[in-house]
Amino acid sequence: MSVLIDTTTPIDYSSTSVPSWYKCEKCGKTDVKLWRSSSSFLEHTTILCVDCGIERSGTFEYEDYSTMTEEGKHWGIGGFTDQLMFGIPAVPTEEGDTFWGYGSVPQDGVQWWKRLPLRG
Repeated sequence: MSVLIDTTTPIDYSSTSVPSWYKCEKCGKTDVKLWRSSSSFLEHTTILCVDCGIERSGTFEYEDYSTMTEEGKHWGIGGFTDQLMFGIPAVPTEEGDTFWGYGSVPQDGVQWWKRLPLRG
């Protein structure tokens, strides 16, 4: 499935509002933190909520999803991380035309994502 983005609904990082297209592709949950597949072109990107992302990730002895915080972090192989085995936080650009790369998200985009509820 591919992400259907809409550049007519820009993101306001100063709020917690999300565009209508920012929803889990599996269960349809909206207004929550989403993760995206990493290292893929936009048209092949999948975005999932925490529960669908964990389900897709599977279980690994070094990933403890029971430690998931409201901020979207859990205990992983290298310590606390906001990445799932499935992917990375899905932080759209303010223009709503794509997603930021993991190491490129501006601080206000990071804060926007962190303010979103984990499960709603």
